[in-house]
Amino acid sequence: MKSCARLAALWLVSSLVCGAEPSPKELLASGHVDEVIQALQQQVTHSPGDASAYNLLCRAYFMLEEWDRGISACERAVKLEPGNSSYHLWLIAPAFSALQAWRKKCARSSNAPLN
Repeated sequence: MKSCARLAALWLVSSLVCGAEPSPKELLASGHVDEVIQALQQQVTHSPGDASAYNLLCRAYFMLEEWDRGISACERAVKLEPGNSSYHLWLIAPAFSALQAWRKKCARSSNAPLN
């Protein structure tokens, strides 16, 4: 078991030292949204059946509030892997964001002084 952990640590260090490129998921987590979108658009062009790439693309578009593009990518991910519940959850993200914005707007207007 210790040898497996050592091998994993060695692999991680060597990939960092050798300048291995971060994955789209890592780029997305670090906020490099534009880079992620470019990489994933190429990925889905070369592998149109890659549901994971479409899901990450969906999430990247949502980070930019490009709802229509995000929904389209999410729908493609769900179509490719209908049994993946995580992909279904990402489809409701824009609706949830809109609901939160509406609630904030209502809270501000109810606290505003009446004229």
